[in-house]
Amino acid sequence: MRLGGMLAGSYLVFCSLAAWADGQSAEDAVTEVLWNYEDSFDYVQYSVTASGHVDMTFAANTPDALYSEIVSKVRHHPGVDSVLAGKGRNVCPLFP
Repeated sequence: MRLGGMLAGSYLVFCSLAAWADGQSAEDAVTEVLWNYEDSFDYVQYSVTASGHVDMTFAANTPDALYSEIVSKVRHHPGVDSVLAGKGRNVCPLFP
């Protein structure tokens, strides 16, 4: 009986670590993509779940082509599970 409990506990720890690895992969992927865009951290906010889902919010005045390009690159990165993206209400002074 005790051995079964230990195995179940080990399984839960393993699952938690596996989920964290997916979240860390997604975090690394978003950072990698955004690093290639000058000042992107000024007009994109994001969060990453443990399962690798990315939620991105862009400044309201982010050019559509730039928005689409970044979202596409994050969405197609193998380290990312899924992406939800949109534009918020705040504007960024980098864009006219």
